[in-house]
Amino acid sequence: MSASTMYRVNELEPEFFKPNTDGKVVPLSKMRGMGGGNVTNNFTITTPNGSMSAQTRQQLMADLASGMASANRRNN
Repeated sequence: MSASTMYRVNELEPEFFKPNTDGKVVPLSKMRGMGGGNVTNNFTITTPNGSMSAQTRQQLMADLASGMASANRRNN
């Protein structure tokens, strides 16, 4: 990848990436021996009244777990 060059990087929709410096894209499968591969996901959820029902919380956790499992299968 070259600095100041726009690259299309579609995930869920058309997206573009323009790096400030030259670099390269390394597939996750090639990073295993380079100390890569671990991902930390942090989520901030804002609700109208500052609280969430137990049912909504359980559904949200199930949806997040399903999405992360799908991403893990796709990347391994």
